[in-house]
Amino acid sequence: MTEIPQIIILIGLLVTASLGVKGWVTRLGLPAMLAFLFIGFLLRFGEDALGFLPASGPGALKVLGDIGIVCLLFRVGIEADLFGLLAQFRSASLIWVCNVAVSAVCGFGAAYYLLDLGIIPSFVIAVALTATSIAIPVQIWQSQGALRSANGQRFVEVAELDDISAVVLMALLFWVADDIHHGVDSNLIAAKLGRGIVEFGLKFLLFVGLCYLFARYWEKPIMTRLRKLKPAPDPMLSLVGIAFVIAGFAGLLGFSLAVGAFFAGLAFSRDPRAVRMEASFETIYELFTPFFFIHIGFLISSSGLGGGVGTGAVLLVAAIAGKVIGTLFPSRVRSTWPDAWILSVSMVPRSEICLLVMQTALITETVHLPQEVFSGMVLVCAATSVLAPILLQVLLKRRLGESSI
Repeated sequence: MTEIPQIIILIGLLVTASLGVKGWVTRLGLPAMLAFLFIGFLLRFGEDALGFLPASGPGALKVLGDIGIVCLLFRVGIEADLFGLLAQFRSASLIWVCNVAVSAVCGFGAAYYLLDLGIIPSFVIAVALTATSIAIPVQIWQSQGALRSANGQRFVEVAELDDISAVVLMALLFWVADDIHHGVDSNLIAAKLGRGIVEFGLKFLLFVGLCYLFARYWEKPIMTRLRKLKPAPDPMLSLVGIAFVIAGFAGLLGFSLAVGAFFAGLAFSRDPRAVRMEASFETIYELFTPFFFIHIGFLISSSGLGGGVGTGAVLLVAAIAGKVIGTLFPSRVRSTWPDAWILSVSMVPRSEICLLVMQTALITETVHLPQEVFSGMVLVCAATSVLAPILLQVLLKRRLGESSI
């Protein structure tokens, strides 16, 4: 019982610190993610040196991080215009398929052949590098008044498809990781992998089907009844409560909470009232989401950080090459070279989904992800989130100076 006051104090200090450091970092034009990662790393460094956290402190931090990732992925899902994406799928599909495929190949090749990692960690890196951070480049596009241009909308469409495919690939990878890990020979691995994929496919279709039924037939009646309660509850709290239930149900099926939260967001995204209520979700989002990144920073050991620099440098080249090559040439089919370069650079930043894949891999026993690889990928996310927006802003200003995009 004596640990509870200590944990409450720790939570209060972390919330206060994240707010203060976020404001300072944002004024410098840097992503808030960097501030939260740094707070988590300092906390881990202090814990390794002084051991000041209560015994249940790391566990409490993980729970808060899990709540944070549920909030984060729920928002990603609810902001995704799924029907709009389906309508625009034809125009964005070529760029999406190419950039995901090339990024995966570059990531796997760098991990397996250059860093001499195992097959499962190499697949983890391949999946992680297929993701794109949509939030960071969007701020640059908006600041230049170019987000509603044809090229700006194309970026949003492709980046959202990247996130959706990365979440699905992540769920599939960790579902079959145990089968790959325990395989004895190639034939046994192939057989177990095949059974794993079939089992994953059936359960995934069941979960997606239930989400569709909820969105199509149950969401509106449930939300209508909740709004009629006296006294009327905050509609956003009802929304979040249902999202947590869906996320938890996904966890019971063997998927991650993040996958459940993402599809919960997609289920609500078809409801215009739910999308409008997303603004009132901001306070909950701002409270819990930093804990996801703080927990990521806390997972970086000081001993693994040194080796992570060299590993991160190799993976950084793969991360940049995969998105630039995979986006540049297919996008040139429908646009000019300057616009294709702008779109390619916009796809380079990695953040939430990439870090989620790496965090899940680190705590999954069958993956055996080396600490320096995890640290290296965190550095990749930090570097791409800082360097790519700087170059993107230069390219957009030059392009706007030449002509309208």
